[in-house]
Amino acid sequence: MSESINRGDPATLPPDEAFAVLGNETRIRILHVLADAPEPLSFSDLYDRIDYDPSTNFSYHLKKLEGHFVRKTDEGYELGQVGNRVVQAVLSGTMTEAPLLERTRIDHRCEFCGADTEISYTKGYLGLYCTECPGNATDEVPEKFRGYLRAQPFPPAGLEGRSATEIHQAAFTWGNLQRLSLASDLCPICSAQLETTMDICETHDSDGDLCETCDRRRLVSVTTRCTNCIIEGGGPLRTFLLADTEVLAFLTTHGINPLAPSTEPWAKLETRSEEIVSREPAVVRLTFVVDADTLTLTVDSDLSVVDVTRSEISTSE
Repeated sequence: MSESINRGDPATLPPDEAFAVLGNETRIRILHVLADAPEPLSFSDLYDRIDYDPSTNFSYHLKKLEGHFVRKTDEGYELGQVGNRVVQAVLSGTMTEAPLLERTRIDHRCEFCGADTEISYTKGYLGLYCTECPGNATDEVPEKFRGYLRAQPFPPAGLEGRSATEIHQAAFTWGNLQRLSLASDLCPICSAQLETTMDICETHDSDGDLCETCDRRRLVSVTTRCTNCIIEGGGPLRTFLLADTEVLAFLTTHGINPLAPSTEPWAKLETRSEEIVSREPAVVRLTFVVDADTLTLTVDSDLSVVDVTRSEISTSE
């Protein structure tokens, strides 16, 4: 029997009212001041720190924030968790900034052909492109997407004070922490559970290139969708095995840090083979190689590792 969870009053503040409350410069300023304060502020202290139009009613604006965004305690006023998230979103630039970075060459090699790569940034997404091969893009894509390797959301604040190569590394690390969350069946945005599906191409024939059937290089991929918020995505199966202890041990043995990774060590990790053990139910066998060491995992449809083999490959291969 499942436990009953008390979610509190679901109608505390409907979304439309929440956004209406935040649509005021004085209220946003109150949140910023409370975020900077090391301890709760009394009404008079908070009043003195706010640069606002004297013709407005300060008490009225503060009252609008109380309960949902701001807590009133015996010690004074402080940010609630929701207020914290609002300030974080504003400071990250996600809600207020739209920087643009045209394609810029970086110190990173294409995982498929070894050529130079470029990054671009637009609409909150960082894109990585190969300068020589088609990457993961089909022949039908517009010229601006040629060489496409991958794209991921990245807050605008991550671009500040970094070179193009440093931006790519920061985005790779930031995104990898999100992938670890996805691999743990945890939405990195709202913490809800995920619906995850293993996808196997029925007539896969890539030979290292894009398959004409699925437009992927990998036989097996994974799609995921949050059961609560709008987060959805997907990628190679190996991405969703990052939380497995055998995979973690294999990576760290070869100097690959899955928590704060560098793109160069990750480039050493090769998917040597993908084998379908069973389609109904779906069971696949993956073999990864780093240097002369191999890790073979048998994975079921729930993305659970059911068998592990680790060995060294022959130097004559």
